[in-house]
Amino acid sequence: MSSPPLYIAYYQGAYGPAIRIDAQEKDHLFLLRGILLGLANKQEEEVKMDVGNFPDIQFLGLSSLVLKVGPDPHSPSHVPGTHGPMALIKKLFSKKTGSLKALTGGPNIDQAPCFIWEQSHADWRSCLEIVDKLLEEIVPCHYYLTQEDVDDALIELGYLEPRAGRFDGASN
Repeated sequence: MSSPPLYIAYYQGAYGPAIRIDAQEKDHLFLLRGILLGLANKQEEEVKMDVGNFPDIQFLGLSSLVLKVGPDPHSPSHVPGTHGPMALIKKLFSKKTGSLKALTGGPNIDQAPCFIWEQSHADWRSCLEIVDKLLEEIVPCHYYLTQEDVDDALIELGYLEPRAGRFDGASN
């Protein structure tokens, strides 16, 4: 029996639009950890997570998730009001300001959106710490990586939680 894929899904959650990163194995967390480590340690400025770059990830309801390093809201050169202390998830063409944007992509209006998630190196380090906590877990759990009512979509990282009914065609 093959191992379950890492899922990244965009859907309407209980509190509005949501992106769930659904890890069922430690290998999924190690993959995420490697990506976040590069962003947190200033080795990467942008990582495009899509099926071309990450064929072992299954994307549902979105075509890709682009992780970018943005300005540090705590730096002396930061312009107040441009970014909060945490990441913001935004859709491109949204009237809100922030740093997670959804690109609707190409001329095909039915194409799944691409989300851009931008935050400072320090905030990527905070996400990395959450992944490290999950690596120590042996029971199902989840953490929220963005803020409700601030972002265009809430990002949730789940580990070992049952998939039944959560994703089309997915099983646990």
